[in-house]
Amino acid sequence: MPFFVYQCEGSEFILSGPATLAGYGPFYQAATASSPEWEVSEHDVLLWHEVEPQCHAIVIDLMPTASTLNLYRLKYVWGYTSHGWTPMAWELEMLYSAAPPPPNVSVHQFKRRFAGLNAPGHRVYEFLYLKEDWNFGRVGSVNAALLWDHPTAPTFDSFMKRINRKRRIDGLPPLG
Repeated sequence: MPFFVYQCEGSEFILSGPATLAGYGPFYQAATASSPEWEVSEHDVLLWHEVEPQCHAIVIDLMPTASTLNLYRLKYVWGYTSHGWTPMAWELEMLYSAAPPPPNVSVHQFKRRFAGLNAPGHRVYEFLYLKEDWNFGRVGSVNAALLWDHPTAPTFDSFMKRINRKRRIDGLPPLG
């Protein structure tokens, strides 16, 4: 699942280059020893990549080898760092989901420069985790976070509270 920085010109997304999200990048910098809960917006990630947030976006290619387009824009990340790992809830905006490219345009060509949607796309929430070394699991391995709804495991509750707080600010109904 590769991550990219795109320049936004009007409604067009133009590929700028790869984005770094794991390692000692923006998530590591947001986490503190004093509190396991942290949050990072797309704006913060773009600042970390030293680009203007007003005219750039972080885009995730969820299925890079598929013959269809599966592009999502990163909007917000909530993290919970504890006990040697960091589960995260990612808020994504769907740009293209299992969509074929236009006629006579390859998926690869389309991903270099594409038109955005006329209206905001659906919000999708993905749960991932970083290992103790702040990296994802090895390429090709499953990297889903299993989160229990249990009083002794507060991570899921933390994510739901914070996601719903942001949804209220955005004028959306709460989840759950």
